[in-house]
Amino acid sequence: MFHEVDELIKSGKYQTAEKLLLTILQKEEEKALYDGGVAPGPYEKLISLYWKTREIDKRNRTIVRFLIQPKYRGARPRKIYEKYLKAFKEYSESELQEMIYTGYLSNIQKSPVLKVKLTCSSCGKIGLYLRPTGIEIIGYCCAYCCESNVGVFDEIQVSNDSLSSYDDNVVYRDSTNKNDQEKKLGSNLGGVSYISEKDIFKLINSEITKLDTYYDSLGLHAIEKTLKSTIKGDKRTIIQEVHDGSSPEMMVHIIINNITADFLESGRFHIYRGALNIAGEGLLKVFIKSYDKLHELDPITYTKELIKDQNEVVKRNIKVVG
Repeated sequence: MFHEVDELIKSGKYQTAEKLLLTILQKEEEKALYDGGVAPGPYEKLISLYWKTREIDKRNRTIVRFLIQPKYRGARPRKIYEKYLKAFKEYSESELQEMIYTGYLSNIQKSPVLKVKLTCSSCGKIGLYLRPTGIEIIGYCCAYCCESNVGVFDEIQVSNDSLSSYDDNVVYRDSTNKNDQEKKLGSNLGGVSYISEKDIFKLINSEITKLDTYYDSLGLHAIEKTLKSTIKGDKRTIIQEVHDGSSPEMMVHIIINNITADFLESGRFHIYRGALNIAGEGLLKVFIKSYDKLHELDPITYTKELIKDQNEVVKRNIKVVG
């Protein structure tokens, strides 16, 4: 199946490859609730795809989506964990570990498999892990630091009924405020907002009416028609993104960011190679401001380091087209 994904990516069929990988992820996650862990391969493929298509919010969400699953031991989970630390530099490693553990605990509560308490030999934190039937010794990946461990299941066993009390006493022993930490990652921890389709586009239209108070008018005028046609044509994608956790307000600025980047790199708004015309200068202002807005709305995903890197990429591309 990965060969099919690779062929789709080579041929530029990114959306089809994305859908296939998301299907694989869903099956992995359902299976993991019974056999103890997901494989990192499909997540790595999807993370790489989103990096290629410049969908940074989706990339970061996929990183978190992997980390909050029960995982098999090995070197690859730790590599994904390191991407997570780089993506969310504004928080300490201890805070980030507690954040992913919050989502992980929520996931394993869905499993009928017995849970056991184990201590990581690397970070020393105590956590809950799935114990598949008939397994006495198993390699597992720490739900906090993603280092590999070998667990001997002779410790306290915990049922689903007692998870909430166990949670308060042990799992969050290093946490100062669980609720605040959950809010920091927001939708990235897997929370789904089931807002109606009608309300989604009502909020989107409301946000659109405010754009002229925030963005450069010349740049905004250049993308106005494309913005409206994109929202109209991508309704299904927008609805899914909102149900996956992005706010309708955020979706407007994500779309603006993508459109302005495409326009700036197209050469259509250049006087000559490397030099933008007046409309192009307006587009660049809108592009930069869209990242400022996204950082304001979601500083976890849109870190200052990420924004700096993406701004530099687009400015480099502006210099070589036209």
